[in-house]
Amino acid sequence: MSLNWPLLLLPACTPLVATTFDKSTPGTDSDTDTDTDTDTDSDTDTDTDTDTDTDSDTDTDTDTDTDTDTDTDTDTDTEPVELPADSLVPGDLVITEFLNNPEAVDDDFGEWFEVWNPTSTSLDLEGLRVENDGATQAFTVDAPLVVGAGDRLVLGVSDDQTQNGGVAVDFVFDVAQFQLGNSDDEILLWTPSGVLVDEVRWDGGTLWPDPTGASLAVLPGQEAGNDDPLAWCLSEVPFGAGDRGSPGAPTDCGPLTVDQLADGDLVLTEVMKDVTTVDDDDGEWFELTNATAQTIDLLGLEVSDAGGESFTVSSALLVPPGGVVVVAASADPLVNGGIAAVYGWGTVMSLGNGDDELILTAPNGTELDRVEWDSGSVWPDPTGASFQLRTPFTGLDNNDGAEWCESTDVMPNGEFGTPGAPNGPC
Repeated sequence: MSLNWPLLLLPACTPLVATTFDKSTPGTDSDTDTDTDTDTDSDTDTDTDTDTDTDSDTDTDTDTDTDTDTDTDTDTDTEPVELPADSLVPGDLVITEFLNNPEAVDDDFGEWFEVWNPTSTSLDLEGLRVENDGATQAFTVDAPLVVGAGDRLVLGVSDDQTQNGGVAVDFVFDVAQFQLGNSDDEILLWTPSGVLVDEVRWDGGTLWPDPTGASLAVLPGQEAGNDDPLAWCLSEVPFGAGDRGSPGAPTDCGPLTVDQLADGDLVLTEVMKDVTTVDDDDGEWFELTNATAQTIDLLGLEVSDAGGESFTVSSALLVPPGGVVVVAASADPLVNGGIAAVYGWGTVMSLGNGDDELILTAPNGTELDRVEWDSGSVWPDPTGASFQLRTPFTGLDNNDGAEWCESTDVMPNGEFGTPGAPNGPC
């Protein structure tokens, strides 16, 4: 059956409200079911989203990215300006000079040593401990003590320049706690936590220079090897009251030149004049000993005989304090019979198997040493063996043939001698 319902007229602005009814109970359809579903759907679709998009991101972007970047990079960085002593590792602080035996003033006022900062950062040495071997004497840097990158500081027993010989001392240690021995002694630098940063040990003249009135200083460029005596030299330039040194400044010394030598500083100590394993023109050699406490550079040394034969050392040739070098006709061990020679003179000179001479002369004309052998009258006259200066020698008696003897030490080539080594008994 069909149902006819009267058409309800509603105000023009009012939306239609859909009504539902239940067809399961014919006629009753009480289903007023106004379906309250007013469902105004509030979606009057004014879309309250009005998309004002409060999203507060009105993109005023409170980030305002004025980028004040509060870092303003004043970079307070809070890092210390100087590295503390406990941050040091070996090589960060180097002992580069010391005066252990002043002459112009008493040791109790004039002893000092210098340290150098080779790093690119300032160092604060407060807390650094300085000891000798066994720590029987020691002191600690007990106040801020800054050494700039590449700079030097002087630590001494007195900062009174009227008493200490004219040294500008940066830190004073108590002489009752720490002294520098005039013979053998040592300086050791320790961090507060016990890391050994640097050490120097001298031996009273056996291998190290042993001066009075002059400091020992590291040769420029040899700082990393300052435990080697060959890295050190005697200071040459006077300071203050007259002792020699360069406290707080770069090293003022270097190898002695031949012109600085005196008679007895460079000594002929062994000669091979009559060789049996190779030709004399290749295998002759002689030995020189540095009798000073400082490295010698032989550049410019003239070696001659009385007959007009001679040669001049034409390149730098360093001989350490107490060191020995061999000069030969040939410096090639494949040619000269296996001799480790540091310089070869070639064919311009020969050593006579009978009588002959060796004369050492500096460029300024100073005769430094001379030996004259005589075919066996007084001097030894060996074949296949060197003749050598007896030990010990003074450096002033080596032109007396009685002070020489025939070598008895066998060399690898079957001849006898001690080239470049201490002379043996004979």
